[in-house]
Amino acid sequence: MHAPKRLLRKFSDEAGKSATAEPEALSLSFSGALTVNHDPGCDLQSPEETKSVIQEITSLWPTLETLPSGWSDEWETWPYFFTYFWRSPYFLRLPSLQMIVNIQHQIPGIIEPVMYSTTSESVVAFMVNDVCYVARVAGGSIGLWSLEDLKTDQDIFEFLENNRWKERDPLLPTEQGMATVQRIRDRDPTVTKTLYEEGYLDFEPQPTTEEEEMEDFEQRAMEDDRGEDEAEVDQNLSEIENYLESLEDLNPTPEELHNDPKLEFALKFRDAIKKMKEAEAVAELEEAEQSILDGEDDEYEEDDEEEGDDEDEGGDDRDEDDELKGRLMSEKGMESGEVDTMFLGGKDVAHGNSTAGR
Repeated sequence: MHAPKRLLRKFSDEAGKSATAEPEALSLSFSGALTVNHDPGCDLQSPEETKSVIQEITSLWPTLETLPSGWSDEWETWPYFFTYFWRSPYFLRLPSLQMIVNIQHQIPGIIEPVMYSTTSESVVAFMVNDVCYVARVAGGSIGLWSLEDLKTDQDIFEFLENNRWKERDPLLPTEQGMATVQRIRDRDPTVTKTLYEEGYLDFEPQPTTEEEEMEDFEQRAMEDDRGEDEAEVDQNLSEIENYLESLEDLNPTPEELHNDPKLEFALKFRDAIKKMKEAEAVAELEEAEQSILDGEDDEYEEDDEEEGDDEDEGGDDRDEDDELKGRLMSEKGMESGEVDTMFLGGKDVAHGNSTAGR
């Protein structure tokens, strides 16, 4: 369908867009905006940072002078922005919408988000190669509808205003696309070349580590909890813990995971928590072992100190004997040998006492 191309040419003067510009000049590559050019170190720790990120990402997206009733392009206030457009916490960290459109359904081209529904907030409309599509989050998965058959802007507006996409069946992913998604889930390092060389994406994504992916999960969790009070956060954490416990022995098939991305996400989080707990347990065990070793060292040191004290006491006794011998030799006029004989015989000459029977 080529009618939406006219739709995208109705840019506002404030956006500084030219009505005669080529499509590539009108918007930043979706993939480039989210996974290449944007700072991967952004942590979304405050509303101000989050707002700045959204403004940067959307700065070159299409802007319409008028929108259908019940639709908006005020992306900063849309609660599903990061669900669709931010890096996902999976291998390669590709945005969810990109995974659905470019890979699962093998629809190549730059994704240009245009507007979202204010009546069904999880619904977004976007363009790919001059064709308008609608996507919707429901039950943890994303459904996709094509509006390619609509021939005029008026038809598109009316279709969106009345949410008539609900009357249609969503598009089905391709078998090859699903196989490629499975390779991503399996962390196949060769899938990066496949995505670029076979035309899924207009760039070759870089492999990611599980640590990086967990950072994305934590960032998304922070964004989801932003604005909630402490009691609500505690309640959410309790619900998450209960949910994870219910998944303890669950081993779903790849098909079940495809039908329920939320479940896949939860299982990934469950496994990550297990690894963290195992690492903590190992660290605690090593710390306990080290404490035991440190305790043994302390005992050895105490024994050494006691032995040293005994040696010191023995030395003191010898000093006293030498002093006594000297006094006897000087006061009694005794020879050294006589003094030694007296000591060996057990008689304390200085005090006139016998020590033999003690």
